[in-house]
Amino acid sequence: MWTVTIISSGIGVLLFFTGMAGAKSAVQEAASAAQAMAFAVIPYIMSRALEARAAETLRNRAISGSQNAAEKD
Repeated sequence: MWTVTIISSGIGVLLFFTGMAGAKSAVQEAASAAQAMAFAVIPYIMSRALEARAAETLRNRAISGSQNAAEKD
């Protein structure tokens, strides 16, 4: 997932610079910046959420594993 995030960030950078170069008004500049941010931020948020979910799953497995070991003793 982080690969997608890095690629999307690169696309966002390209969109930002091409949008700024071709913008004729502040509104067009703002729209270009918003699109560029969306390409960078949304995949980043998804990557962090998936990473946190995986960490939580590992923690839960470790906790349940230690509880099972304690019950056997």
